[in-house]
Amino acid sequence: MPYDQLSTICNELIEILKQEEGLYLDLVKKESDKKSAILERDAATLLKITREQEDDIRFIDRHETQRSNLVKQISHLVQSDNEFTKISDITNSITVSNELKEKLLHHSYALREVMLTLKNISKVNQQVLEDNHQLFQTMIIELTKTSVSGYGPGENKEKTRKSIFINVNG
Repeated sequence: MPYDQLSTICNELIEILKQEEGLYLDLVKKESDKKSAILERDAATLLKITREQEDDIRFIDRHETQRSNLVKQISHLVQSDNEFTKISDITNSITVSNELKEKLLHHSYALREVMLTLKNISKVNQQVLEDNHQLFQTMIIELTKTSVSGYGPGENKEKTRKSIFINVNG
């Protein structure tokens, strides 16, 4: 197994992991900004952040494709019958320096932690959005049920069917 080639690929993989970690940290910040926009009911900001996140996710997809290709190369170099699914499997199967193995593990765990943070913040934001939606739906239903609100059908529907003229000039 070509040690230098394997080391080079592992270093490339570390760089991809670092870049992905940075991209996910940006997504975490944007998701936190989204929470503020949700709580402030700032639809324009929420939409802007969501669009930015969609662009970021497309960029992350490209990095993940690169990462997957590097893992395939490593699998091929170590002549593994199965493609590796975890960085820990890679570090257990390759012959490179311990320092390189430690970096691979460190950055893969760091990426995983940031991804979990993003998942948790996203889940909370989704719940806040759903709660707000349910609150407004309930309010609309209740307002349209009662004539007192002025939004409901009222008790005297017959009277309001006829044209009403209002003198706006006083």
